[in-house]
Amino acid sequence: MTTPITGEGAERGGAIGTPLYADILKFNSGDDERSALMREIWNATPWVINVFSGRTMSDRYNEIMKTIRDTFGRQASVIHKIDGEWQVGGATVNGWTWIGFRTEAQMKAFQDAFKDWEHADD
Repeated sequence: MTTPITGEGAERGGAIGTPLYADILKFNSGDDERSALMREIWNATPWVINVFSGRTMSDRYNEIMKTIRDTFGRQASVIHKIDGEWQVGGATVNGWTWIGFRTEAQMKAFQDAFKDWEHADD
C-alpha cells in the first residue's frame, strides 16, 4: 500500500480546512473549556491530515519532522504563544499522527513529498 497520507483539503460553506479539522471542531469532549482549547490550538493550522509517521522517534517519524522543519520552519505552539506554519498533534496512535498546516499549499507540498512512502513502520 502506498498511501501513508490521508485527508484532502476542502472548502466547505465558507469554512477552510480538511474534513479532519472539521471533525476536531465538532468533537464534544464534554468539557467546554477543553473543546474551546482544541479549537484555539487547531485554528492556527486548519489543514490537518492524519499521517502514518510510524513509532514516535523512529527513523520514519524523525525524517518527517526534519523535512517539515526544513521546509516550513518553526512548529507552532498556540498555548505557548509561538507562531509557526505547522504543528503536530500531542499523540501518535498506532503510528498515526495529526499534522496541521497553516495553508492548503503547505499541506499539499507535504503530501507530494511523501506520496510514495509505503504504509509500514521501520
